[in-house]
Amino acid sequence: MKRALHVFLLLLLVAVPPRVRAVAPEIKDKLSKVKVLPVNTDTKLKVWELAKGDSDFQVVDLKLGPRDFETELGNVVASWVKEGNGVLVYLSYPLENASSQVLFSYLPIKDAGTWERIKAEAYPEAHPVLNGVKTVEVWAHNYISFYKQPAMAQLEGWSVLLHQMIGTEDRIYAMAGPMGSGRAVIIAAYPFFPEYHGAVFDNERFLVNIYQWLAGSEVPEEILPLK
Repeated sequence: MKRALHVFLLLLLVAVPPRVRAVAPEIKDKLSKVKVLPVNTDTKLKVWELAKGDSDFQVVDLKLGPRDFETELGNVVASWVKEGNGVLVYLSYPLENASSQVLFSYLPIKDAGTWERIKAEAYPEAHPVLNGVKTVEVWAHNYISFYKQPAMAQLEGWSVLLHQMIGTEDRIYAMAGPMGSGRAVIIAAYPFFPEYHGAVFDNERFLVNIYQWLAGSEVPEEILPLK
């Protein structure tokens, strides 16, 4: 009986990868300090400080869609980013809740029909945001589709970060690119990313990389191996 239990525990340890830190302390120590403004219903009035130049934020993490975010505030964010700052937006559901619609209403979007946990893979083309990132779990209802043209032409110069192949369809779950002199990242995910389970996914590292890149900082290239 004891031998059987020992065998079971051994198999369990082999089957379930051990939990490790998604971002190693030695990597965190090298990161530039980035000041992020998470914009929700409680903090959205702080956006006016960006317009007045009364803020030292480098990145806006925009969690509000058009329904809860006035057009004037959206214009402030757009102008602020174009001056050389960064913004992270989400392609959530329904679209009136999606912060991506505040700045990128032309996105070629497809509806998956339901909320799903997607294990999106890093796109093969190298991008600094993907340093140390292989798989990211996103809680998504929509995705970006290359098959809807000519909207993608407006994202010229942008890079795909995360995708998933479903048959012959390439579903895009994250993109990054220029916005004037600034930078933007779009994630097709629930706006309270990075929700993740254990360290088998690279969600934490992915979000850290996003903030660093949006702030114009160098993204560390070290990859933390699973032990």
